[in-house]
Amino acid sequence: MDLRPLLVSRIVNLLPGLTVAVLGAVYGISDRGVFAVIVAVLAVAAGGWLAVRGYHLGARLDDDAIEVRGLFRTQRVDRERIDSITDLPGLVWKDDAGRKHWTPIIAFAREDSAPLFKSVIKHNQQMVEQIQAWGPPPQGSAQPRRALRRTREKQ
Repeated sequence: MDLRPLLVSRIVNLLPGLTVAVLGAVYGISDRGVFAVIVAVLAVAAGGWLAVRGYHLGARLDDDAIEVRGLFRTQRVDRERIDSITDLPGLVWKDDAGRKHWTPIIAFAREDSAPLFKSVIKHNQQMVEQIQAWGPPPQGSAQPRRALRRTREKQ
């Protein structure tokens, strides 16, 4: 299941990259030196990459893993490795060596981390709730995953 921000959020998320690309292009046009052209090409490429990544922020839930698409990289975490899903939101998980990691899901940031419209706040909260319902059972719970899911659906 693909979880994506609202269109208004996706557009806002691409603006930093677009800004870098435009500023790089303007710099390249204003100064015709070789250095300016190299800087401009690099800025346009980096800005374009950042804009595309910003637009595609989100998460994908599979039966056995979650794929978190962030600004700089995409992280896939197996469901059984996840210890908890925080309200920020973020994943707390362990790697093969048992080391703890935290992967933020910035696509669904809470209202206290950025000024957001009420519709965006509501949508982000719904996405976080879906991720938390999909995630591991609460610590200390002996219920199997399916029984826990049915319990949550009744609430």
